[in-house]
Amino acid sequence: MAKPSTKGLLAGGTGIVILALLGWGLYLAFQPKFKTQNRNLTGAEALIRWRHPLYGEVPTPEFIGVAERSGQIVQIGEWVVAEVCRWIRRWDDARLPATQIAINLSAVQFAVPDLVERIDAIVTAAAVSPSRFMFEVTESVAMHDADKTAQIVAQFRE
Repeated sequence: MAKPSTKGLLAGGTGIVILALLGWGLYLAFQPKFKTQNRNLTGAEALIRWRHPLYGEVPTPEFIGVAERSGQIVQIGEWVVAEVCRWIRRWDDARLPATQIAINLSAVQFAVPDLVERIDAIVTAAAVSPSRFMFEVTESVAMHDADKTAQIVAQFRE
């Protein structure tokens, strides 16, 4: 039996956060990063995925695009940070080597005036060191407003 198309699911763009965050399959996959010389693990990138119970795997570009256009990406991004914190705590409890986790920020998230404060509050509440995170933005996002980008990067470094 063929899976139904996700076209109808994503058409309106409303409710993605509600569906996904209420147990409808939002999860993270971690793509490891290795040093080429010795193949040691240097960190990982957190990649968001959505496994819908009826539609199966919803392509990330499709649901992220809808989430950005609807503004829901801000809440999804906060969920990602909190979920990465939970994973870091699990890995620390298992005494695995400390690694840095990269999280991608969208242009919509980058435009949130209190972005750094929001992320800091989540990380602080989870008692995870901010040094365990690396936040990434695309070149087009960074260059859209280079001065603002520089200010936000400086805030993250503080």
